[in-house]
Amino acid sequence: MTNLEQRLAKIEQRNARVELDKAWEGSLVRMGLLAWFTFLAIGLYLSAISVREPWLNAIVPSVGFMLSTLTLPFFKKVWVQRLTNKNKKDIELKDFLGAWEMTEEEAKEIKGGLAKTRGETDVRFRHGRND
Repeated sequence: MTNLEQRLAKIEQRNARVELDKAWEGSLVRMGLLAWFTFLAIGLYLSAISVREPWLNAIVPSVGFMLSTLTLPFFKKVWVQRLTNKNKKDIELKDFLGAWEMTEEEAKEIKGGLAKTRGETDVRFRHGRND
């Protein structure tokens, strides 16, 4: 096997492991086990400190933990979208600055003014720094 083929084989093995890890992270079996172990740990702790009805009281934190793990993918998606939109806006701002040769502060001021008036403005763009 050549060096390139070996590297490709390693990458394919890594990708297979990553796919299995991703499948495990989102599986109902994993979430159920987490809820069960959380319930057991909290129930045992509450029993050890002599709380009345420890197993009944262990349900609420276990359900809360389960709900938090179920909602994480949603919040991750929102976070990724916000991050990619922010990066997209930064790229647009850099393009804007490059096209009109102005400082970032000038560009933000103009863009802010345009956003406030929704395009109804008499701001005139100039190319270059000379008036």
